Amino acid sequence: MRCVMMAVMIAVGALHVSLARADTGKMELESLRGLPGVEVHIGGLDERGAEVITEKAIRTEVERVLRSNGIQILTRAEAVKLVSKPYLHVGVTLVEGRQSSLYSVCLLIELVQQVSLIHRPGFDVGGTTWRMGKVLIGSESLIGSSISENIGILMESFADDFLSINPQ
Repeated sequence: MRCVMMAVMIAVGALHVSLARADTGKMELESLRGLPGVEVHIGGLDERGAEVITEKAIRTEVERVLRSNGIQILTRAEAVKLVSKPYLHVGVTLVEGRQSSLYSVCLLIELVQQVSLIHRPGFDVGGTTWRMGKVLIGSESLIGSSISENIGILMESFADDFLSINPQ
């Protein structure tokens, strides 16, 4: 069975499987309304992942897209002063194939805000209000650039949605 799985992984090589939706739902868009910007959190990168792409490279790409679209990058101090405490979590989870140089990568970008539970007034929790992701499979030599390129694509989707509900 492992041989079959490895053959499939080799056959798809640099395949990109998108988890992204064709369009964003109305509730997700509405959750972006009125936000002055977002704080950026990078997560999920372990030691092996850091050998393929650095947190700094990921943050640079995320912030490049936000700035180029005129979306304010909030500091932690600025974000916590807002009622919704918005932050954009960018997760990169990398798994190396057991007997090959292929990698599987899960990219997830999600906006997390403080939300209230209807059945528990006054009880606020962090909740994901916007999300988009991708799964990538590729060789060690190509996966780092593929991660950066696809983070850029996902971030452009976020920026498009943000600006559609908050025109500059």
